[in-house]
Amino acid sequence: MEPKFNTSFIPKKSLQADVSATAGGKNRFVRRHDVHGPGYYLMFMVFLTSVVVSLGVFGYTKIVESNIQEKIARLERQKEAFDEETVAMLSRADKHITNAKKILEGHVAVSELFTLLETITLVRIQYTELEYTGMPNETALVTISGLSKNFQDVALQTEQYRLHQSLHKPVVRDLERLEDNEVSFSIDVTADSGLVSFSSALKNLGQQVAIPTPAPTVESTTTLEVDATLPNTPSTI
Repeated sequence: MEPKFNTSFIPKKSLQADVSATAGGKNRFVRRHDVHGPGYYLMFMVFLTSVVVSLGVFGYTKIVESNIQEKIARLERQKEAFDEETVAMLSRADKHITNAKKILEGHVAVSELFTLLETITLVRIQYTELEYTGMPNETALVTISGLSKNFQDVALQTEQYRLHQSLHKPVVRDLERLEDNEVSFSIDVTADSGLVSFSSALKNLGQQVAIPTPAPTVESTTTLEVDATLPNTPSTI
């Protein structure tokens, strides 16, 4: 008799976790592994931070808008407290002051330039003509014509212009020896705007030092000794 073979491959036991009693009499459970890695917690923290920041920005925006509305309402209440005629008068006064400032800034005054020339001009130099070209609040080209005894004095005067901080690039031209041996010349020099500005002249006028008061006179105790041997003749001083 041929032996019989079992052709069934169905397992005799269940594939589920074995929960039968162990040798020690305790149950055995299969523990599942955690599927959350470090990246999960990092993304969660980023999301939580973005939510908190968004809520903070939203709350701050609401606070700022509330403050703006409150200040606008306060400004409107203060505006109603002013008289309309007073406000109109102050507005006209402000326009007048603004226009006056513009006029003063654009006004040309050469008094500062004349004062400077009086200070640095040599005794042997005589001016015959002065002309300047320029716009307000800008450097001006000043042309000075004059007479001198010799060419050396013209060179010295040009050097005086060059040494001053408010004058720049002096250039001598039209040098000519006249029949009376005098020398005529013209000097082109660039002057700072402060020398031809009326507003600068006012500032310098306000910065002038006050004239000191003279000291009180002190009675002199000096005595003259006259020689007794001299004749009594009237003396003249």
